[in-house]
Amino acid sequence: YWVSDYCLQGSQWGFGRLDLSTQTVVDVIVTNRLYPTIARHRGALYAIEYSTNRFGTLAPTGDSFAWIGSTTVQCCDYGLASDDSTLWIVARLAGVLSIATIDPDTGTIGTPIPLVPPTSVIDTRWYAGAIYAVTNNGMLVTIDPATGVVTELVYVGTSYGLEVFE
Repeated sequence: YWVSDYCLQGSQWGFGRLDLSTQTVVDVIVTNRLYPTIARHRGALYAIEYSTNRFGTLAPTGDSFAWIGSTTVQCCDYGLASDDSTLWIVARLAGVLSIATIDPDTGTIGTPIPLVPPTSVIDTRWYAGAIYAVTNNGMLVTIDPATGVVTELVYVGTSYGLEVFE
């Protein structure tokens, strides 16, 4: 079950399952909100809602977003990633582009580790022991969650999001 956030016709937004056999998004749920980053963690979907920059859970059966805690992040350079044990957030934290853990129950952000070099990201994913991200200028990078070191891999030419497939 792969979740995607994308623009539908007009000003509507939606998310759904990506069917790899047809390369289409199916079971689309139309929303009135934009969720620039969504991550699956321990069977639940976590997101940041664009208009409020609030962290919370997203119901995959409808446009239902429940805030968790009072955590907000500075728009718009952010991403969530999970290895199903730890949930990370990459965002401007206290004005500095950083990576930190985020508690899925309380929304509390752990100690921020500045990104080196400072890098604006659009989306992040955990895959094969690393956090991958797409930058605002279309570069695919990895982020070391322990040190904040950002390593450029390849220019992919898009800054709209990231999905990882095996």
